[in-house]
Amino acid sequence: VRVRTGLISMNNQENVIEALGGAGISYAVFCLNKKNSPWWTQEAEDAYKKFDFEAGKALVQEYVDDSASSDGKAHCEKIDVELSFPPDLTLIAAMQVAEQVWTGSELVNVTLTQFDQATHINNAISDTHAAHCWRWGTEIDPSVAVNPFVAPKADSIGNLTNFDDAEMQAWAAAATATEDFETRKEL
Repeated sequence: VRVRTGLISMNNQENVIEALGGAGISYAVFCLNKKNSPWWTQEAEDAYKKFDFEAGKALVQEYVDDSASSDGKAHCEKIDVELSFPPDLTLIAAMQVAEQVWTGSELVNVTLTQFDQATHINNAISDTHAAHCWRWGTEIDPSVAVNPFVAPKADSIGNLTNFDDAEMQAWAAAATATEDFETRKEL
């Protein structure tokens, strides 16, 4: 969790937007839905991890310095991250930005790998989970869109995150079980 949160915090969306030629045109996102969506909430936007290189680096440093870290590496040795993505020109540019930032922390060795979409998905749902780039957005009811990503791992091939949290799964199930908009939005 420290490494994933640290890497996400070091991800500078503005640099990615600039690398893709979108400076002044595109904007960074801090929530699943845009502010003009009926599903947008300030709470969700506030909870979204924002760019903070130093805070992200501190979390990765804490992990690297932890003699009980789970990666089997020697104490204070850099972590290794395989960052995988489909071979799309915009994704290549975006992931090169992430690779430069993560490597620039001097705490991470990054290997970039590209796979066709089907292989990329199969790699993500296999037991050999690495860091994967997903370009995904929606304007639909998030309870419908997010449910596959939070489903119990054993029950769903759609859980590409490998995240398994019973409380979140209960919220997602309850949201799709009601037709009341405000209840769905709150869940």
